[in-house]
Amino acid sequence: MSRQFQKLTRVVRAKPLTDEEATIAKRKRDAAQAEAPEVIAQFRAKQAALAFAAEIKSAREYQKLTLQQVADAAGMDVSNIAKLENGQRENPTIDTIFRVAGALGKQVELKLVDKAQSRS
Repeated sequence: MSRQFQKLTRVVRAKPLTDEEATIAKRKRDAAQAEAPEVIAQFRAKQAALAFAAEIKSAREYQKLTLQQVADAAGMDVSNIAKLENGQRENPTIDTIFRVAGALGKQVELKLVDKAQSRS
């Protein structure tokens, strides 16, 4: 799974697209989405996981806690916390997420939504 994500990169342009370029880009995006929606869904899930990992790290740093302190409070190894924060644990268990959140004095909220609503 991770090999797919290594090939996807975000391109930033120095100048805005012309109307014609924007139309061509939209057609290409639509074609790619029609051809491989599962890859796009996986990429969005990976982005969400990385954003969650960044939230964990940010909360820890804001509280001036070390990895060791969070690991001790969560009853986990330091390496597991570090991997979670850096997005190297692609599929952490719900238990792991709740334990780390508890160690940070946070709570986790899970929400079930329709696929059409989850797109942003």
